[in-house]
Amino acid sequence: AKIVGKYIDVVNDSAISAGNEKTFSATISDFKYPPIVSATIENFSNTPAGKDVRVVLTSVTTSRIEGVVRFGTSGNLTIGVHLLAVGIPN
Repeated sequence: AKIVGKYIDVVNDSAISAGNEKTFSATISDFKYPPIVSATIENFSNTPAGKDVRVVLTSVTTSRIEGVVRFGTSGNLTIGVHLLAVGIPN
């Protein structure tokens, strides 16, 4: 099995409105088939806005991971997304 971890800065000390979305993507390589991917949010701001965030993966291929972060509460926050891809090496 091949395991790849990635970290993506999504919002850095910015004001976000409830209902807004922010897309993200990461490049991966050397997978024979699209890998199984897990995504988690890291909340650096510890604010109500940072605690009301969801991440959804929208596309996973052998070379790219795409997703969207959805914000449920308005406010300032700093968050990132951790990605973990597990699959068969090419």
